[in-house]
Amino acid sequence: MINIDLSDQYARTLFQKCDKSADGRLDHEEIEVFCRELLRRPELDAVFIRYSANGCVLSTVDLRDFLKDQGEDASVTHAQSLILTYELNAWAQKNQFMTPNGFTMYMLSKENCVFDPEHARVYQDMSRPLAHYFISSSHNTYLTKDQLTGDSSTEPYIRALKHGCRCVELDCWDGDKGEPVIYHGHTLTSKVPFVEVIQTINDYAFKASPYPLILSLENHCSVEQQTVMARHLRTILGDKLLTKPPDGLDPHKLPSPEDLKGKILVKGKKEQVVGGCSSSSSDLSCSDEEAKPSSKKEEKKPAVCKLSPELSDLVVYTCSVPFRSFEQAARCPATDMSSFSESEALRHAKDSGIM
Repeated sequence: MINIDLSDQYARTLFQKCDKSADGRLDHEEIEVFCRELLRRPELDAVFIRYSANGCVLSTVDLRDFLKDQGEDASVTHAQSLILTYELNAWAQKNQFMTPNGFTMYMLSKENCVFDPEHARVYQDMSRPLAHYFISSSHNTYLTKDQLTGDSSTEPYIRALKHGCRCVELDCWDGDKGEPVIYHGHTLTSKVPFVEVIQTINDYAFKASPYPLILSLENHCSVEQQTVMARHLRTILGDKLLTKPPDGLDPHKLPSPEDLKGKILVKGKKEQVVGGCSSSSSDLSCSDEEAKPSSKKEEKKPAVCKLSPELSDLVVYTCSVPFRSFEQAARCPATDMSSFSESEALRHAKDSGIM
């Protein structure tokens, strides 16, 4: 399909203009005119007229002059090859002329694409640690419309993954009959079963890219339904799900995207203590008391764990933790990560003297 965005009114007007027989249908010749008008670019017509010696066609010399003015090392021979490639009119091609249609075909071809075709594939070095990269991420991936009343669906996951997104979000809540659901909590958005989303992710995770996919879990589920989530992740994703550091890699260092090709990572809270740093977030995985400063006289109460061990075990390299200071972060494992709003990140940077 030619995939042109146009209004119904413009399409109807153009149809009527091309329907010379006024019978409500376009014959072969009328369809050709319709498509030509649909693809017509007035700005290209103006360039064509400027370089055409007679205003009707471009000779090989005219085309060569145009190419030279664009900074190309052009010759008449090169102009002839372009006419043979892009000119559709048999008479013009035989006589080495380029018509307005041929010129439009050439100008809209890949030869004139501003995008470097070498960049259509991943050309960067993908062997550095995961934290060295910007990651194409999706927020509230499940929503089809607004955040208050929109529908939740698997379709946005398909769309995001087909566009190469490498981090999708799953807002998980307790659902009926022991099955967790995904939706924008405390709103009127509809709910989609967690298991359906994971099945969709399994089908489309690597359609557009072989590099690792991160599932960012915003976990509001009970321990029981977290265990159900873990079971679905293991059962549906199978070997794609990263459950331990790849063999031969240092478990204390972040692997590269190249190391994790074809793998799906779970980003979430994890119950573990490494070097005095807890990588369990106080806001979701344990009680809020853990995050509140207590006086010296106050007896320290043990944190009430809200994490399912089965789900916690699936968090390998992307452990969500609260950020307290850059000094503390420097002492924590490379696998720990924190989320910020732009304003909060700016405040931390100013408070630390970085800015």
